[in-house]
Amino acid sequence: CSLEQASLRPLGYSTLADLVHHVRKELTPAQLSRVVRIFSRVLHDVSMNMPLSMQVTAVRLLLHLVEQIVTNKDPNPQVGRDLLVRILNAIIQKFVTVEQRVDGLLEAVEKESRESRENRGDTHLMEKQDTRVEVMSFNAFDSSYDDHYMMDLNSHNSPASVIKDLQLLLRPMVQGMKTLIYYINSYSHNREKERQRAAAANEW
Repeated sequence: CSLEQASLRPLGYSTLADLVHHVRKELTPAQLSRVVRIFSRVLHDVSMNMPLSMQVTAVRLLLHLVEQIVTNKDPNPQVGRDLLVRILNAIIQKFVTVEQRVDGLLEAVEKESRESRENRGDTHLMEKQDTRVEVMSFNAFDSSYDDHYMMDLNSHNSPASVIKDLQLLLRPMVQGMKTLIYYINSYSHNREKERQRAAAANEW
């Protein structure tokens, strides 16, 4: 039963992400805080049942919440800024995690390429000797590789494929950093402008 529940986790988080995305304008600061906590954990989930695509979804959802956090109605101006800082910290920590794996992945790509060439060379030699040979498929994540690659990057594909998947994850993270830093630095100013705009609207 626990295995079945674990296999359904990505679907559950994906459904929750869709729901939050569509109702994000209606969320209270307390609800936004819970969403940030949940999907920050998803972003750093290294279990085998959490695909990298779900981490990409988590990043995009967190960044889509920025506008709602900036315009939240909580009287305490520190609440929204703290939420932005939490999202920034989650993304920074993910950069650190990915950076720790990149060197190993590049080595794995090089090893895969080298063994693939050797495999083709051996096959060619055996064909010259007119000997039948069955070429086995190469699994890039065999027992000779660090298990952390499978756990942290969650893929049975080749290292080159994993690197391509990581590019999909890193792209929104890099793009979102500029927006996050801008809103964190200008948060107090933007809040004051919103307060003045609301006060002017009430006067009318």
